[in-house]
Amino acid sequence: MDCVAATATAIGPADLLAAALSVTPDGFAIHRARRDADGVVTGFTLEMINKSGAAPFTDDPAGLVGRDVETLLGPSCAPMVDAFRRALATGRLQRVRTTFSGTAAAGTTDSIAMRIDENLVLSTWRDVTDQIVGEQILQETLRLANERAALLGAALDAADDALVVLEVPDAADLGEAELEGRLRVVHANRSAALSLGLEPNQVAGSRLDQLVGRHWGAELGGLVVAAVRAGEPRSRRIVVLAPGGGVQDARHLTVTPMPGARVLLVSRDAFADDAGDIDGADGAVRAVGADDPR
Repeated sequence: MDCVAATATAIGPADLLAAALSVTPDGFAIHRARRDADGVVTGFTLEMINKSGAAPFTDDPAGLVGRDVETLLGPSCAPMVDAFRRALATGRLQRVRTTFSGTAAAGTTDSIAMRIDENLVLSTWRDVTDQIVGEQILQETLRLANERAALLGAALDAADDALVVLEVPDAADLGEAELEGRLRVVHANRSAALSLGLEPNQVAGSRLDQLVGRHWGAELGGLVVAAVRAGEPRSRRIVVLAPGGGVQDARHLTVTPMPGARVLLVSRDAFADDAGDIDGADGAVRAVGADDPR
C-alpha cells in the first residue's frame, strides 16, 4: 500500500486516471453540449475519448476530439444521445442499450451517461453484441426444446398405453419392501392419469403407492428393483382377480432404466390375453410368469 501511495503521489491523480482509462476494455468519453441562442441543446461534441472507445475508428483517440457525436456514429446513435440530454436535464444517471449500424462502431452497447456540469456529460459503455447473440441462441434453443417437449407430451398423451416416469432411490442396496413410499411420479401421460381418475398434473410428484395402492405398489417396486439391478428392461404380467375368481384387470408392465435415477414404466392392457387364463384367490394381485428381459 505504501508503494502504491508513493507511486500515486509521484505520478499524480490525473496521470493515473489517464493510464487506467487507456487500458480499460470499456469505452469512456466526455461530451460537451452545444446550445442555440435560447440555450436548447442542439448536439454534442466529443471532448475526450479513451483508446477502447476510439478503437473502431482510429488508433489515435486525440484525432476524434472535436467531432460531432451524431456525425461520427450516425443516426442509429439517437437513443444514446437522448440519454445524454436526459442526464443533463435531470442530473440523474441514465442507462441505455443502443444498437449502432452503418459505421465502424456497428454493434450493440450498454452504456451509462452521467452529468458532470450543465454542459458536460460523461459516458462509459461496453460492447454486448456477443452476449446478445448468445442470449438469442439460448432463447432459440429453449424455444425449440419447449416445442419438442410439447410435441412429445402430445404424442405421449395420444398413446393408449399408460406411460409413467418414476424417480427411484438407489435400488441396488434396497429390497422391495424398503422401496415402499420411495417411488415418486415425475411425469404421467394422460392415459396413466385417467386410469386413476386424475389429471396428469395431479399425478406428478405423488408417491406411487398412494396412487395405485400397496399391492400394486409392491409388485411395481419389485419390477423396478429387478430392472435397475439388471440395468435393462424387465417385464411382467400382473392381474387382479375379482370375487369368484374371474379376472378383474390384467396389465403387461415393462420397466426400463433411464438416466438420472429414473425409470420408465409402460403399462399395457392385457385383459383380453389373460381373462380366461388365470386362477387364484379372490381380490389377489399376482404376477403371471417370471421376470424376463424385454
